[in-house]
Amino acid sequence: LIFDLIIGILRTDAMKAMGSIIFVFLYLRLMLGSWFLCTVGLLEIVFSIPVSWFFFAYVFQIKYFSPLNIICLFIVLAIGADDIFVFMDSYKLSASQGSDVLESLESRMSWVFRRSGSAMLLTSATTCSAFLCTLASPIASTQSFGIFAAFVIFFDYALVMSLFCSAVVIYHDRFESKQGCCNCIFWRQNDPTPTAELRSQNETGQEIPLDRISRFFKVCFTRRLLFL
Repeated sequence: LIFDLIIGILRTDAMKAMGSIIFVFLYLRLMLGSWFLCTVGLLEIVFSIPVSWFFFAYVFQIKYFSPLNIICLFIVLAIGADDIFVFMDSYKLSASQGSDVLESLESRMSWVFRRSGSAMLLTSATTCSAFLCTLASPIASTQSFGIFAAFVIFFDYALVMSLFCSAVVIYHDRFESKQGCCNCIFWRQNDPTPTAELRSQNETGQEIPLDRISRFFKVCFTRRLLFL
């Protein structure tokens, strides 16, 4: 009877976890506007858990795996999505940073990497430190949860700055300037590249269009503040 009850609880929690993953995937698609980026982003978020488990169990030889550690899935879904948004906001902001940043894809991604990397490093470090404070607890399950959660946050940051950054480069070179996915030139490299087009617009004095969120805060939100 107890075993059946536990299985029922696990089944319900698994459905909730799948619902959370689907919701985050659709929200990433809505905000990023790319199936490719949201797929890689979600894979990066979920992949941080088995990588953390490998280091937790095999590299550091921590034998006790607390049931609380499963909660890390929900934690990393939220923090991982936030890191992706920070990275993509820096990428979009780089479009208006002048010809020096837009000189090449390398200079543009270098600016994005430094700006987003420093911001996410600060938040990830403080989050990991907060979880590691559980080492002061005498309860083994709490200590295990804190260590595992710190691993998950760390590797999520590492994967955003490596795997997702590489995905953004592929997106820039092959997908960003194209609409749809059913034409034979979809996988061909963009020519000219989006960075080259932005540099040309910047040099000719053309206004670079803002995304809908930036436009809202720059136009609608600012006007309401001035009205108040």
